[in-house]
Amino acid sequence: MPRPKSTHPAYCLHKQSGRAYSTIDSRQRFFPGPYDSAESRAAYDALVSQWLGNGRRLPAEPVAGVTVSTIILAFWKHAQTFYLHPDGTPTGEAGNYRPALRALRIYGATAAASFGPKTLRALRAAMLLPQDETDPKTGKIVRRPGWSRTYANRQVERIKAVFRWAASEEMIPASVPTALAALDGIRAGRDGARETMPVKPVADETVGATLPFLPPPVVALVRLQRLTGARGGELFKLRGSDIDMSGPVWKYRPVKHKTAHKGHCRTIRFGPQAREILAQFITTDVSAYLFRPADAVAWRNQQYERKTPLTPSQRLRAAQAHPRKVREFYTKDTYARAVARACDRADEWAKGGRVIGNGERLVERWHPHQLRHTAGSVYRRAGDFETAKILLGHASDSMTQLYAERDDRKADEVVARIG
Repeated sequence: MPRPKSTHPAYCLHKQSGRAYSTIDSRQRFFPGPYDSAESRAAYDALVSQWLGNGRRLPAEPVAGVTVSTIILAFWKHAQTFYLHPDGTPTGEAGNYRPALRALRIYGATAAASFGPKTLRALRAAMLLPQDETDPKTGKIVRRPGWSRTYANRQVERIKAVFRWAASEEMIPASVPTALAALDGIRAGRDGARETMPVKPVADETVGATLPFLPPPVVALVRLQRLTGARGGELFKLRGSDIDMSGPVWKYRPVKHKTAHKGHCRTIRFGPQAREILAQFITTDVSAYLFRPADAVAWRNQQYERKTPLTPSQRLRAAQAHPRKVREFYTKDTYARAVARACDRADEWAKGGRVIGNGERLVERWHPHQLRHTAGSVYRRAGDFETAKILLGHASDSMTQLYAERDDRKADEVVARIG
């Protein structure tokens, strides 16, 4: 019995170049990338999805003009100079576009004028698929999960923004971003997209169990975030000279913050407990950063002070070793790593060497950003919604709804009384 004919274009090896290729409709050959690479596999999947979505036909011949690669390069140059703080330093938004632009390169050779909703839908489907990647540490092939539904929706919106910018620069017709806007985001439970758990407040008991394993500067950052609801990035570069201490509530107005580009003013307020924390770090040098990694290194060296003298070979290695460069202030990554390591040490200490079944933890890992959710929920219960919105520094009610959880106890009390 003859082998049944394949219903999909074949994924083949071009021996001369080592690239993958696929022939569609016996009239056009596509080269998605190096053979058997994650990039070429994803491009092939997106190409087949586009072909199937168009009724097993290739889209119409592209209109002459700039390619998608041209737009990607032009937008990246624009982003480097556009997404800046008032003092000229880059924000993180340009980096947020990087994954979207990297995914869009699959259609780099496509004419930008022919990039429509069906193509974008096929690209989004490829985003959701697991990818095989080479681990840089071990060199082994590992399977990474596809993008989650919410993350894929955000990156698709960024791709739409790239084409809107290209239309504003008259690189493509305005009809292209208008057509792309017709593609709705993925709804929950659709298209097999992976769901992620929403960020929840972290319990004070969990934070308290972690604090003994953190250096003093990080302890202060954690406690200040919990009390003020500030973002970590708003506190990393705090100096004594930045704080207005003229009233009973100290105030700090950071120049750089998330909504500065929209002309919003951000005010962080320090009450009695927060003032006590700050007083421990404010020195006569008011221009110095209050929370310095160098202080954490000194604290750690004190904790693990050597009891025995160095051997001759150890002294030689110490003399030859390059001193580790320590930053002047924390970043979101170094801050998060310090908290994650402290969570692991707290969990080990709580277990006391015992092995808990199924890898269960006694001290759960938490992320510093959860402290904003905790503070927002406390603000909303202690004050009202508007108070929580002001203290968290949000410009919209919808964002505060995500951070400040509703207090349902009043509803329970009403139902218990009259329900």
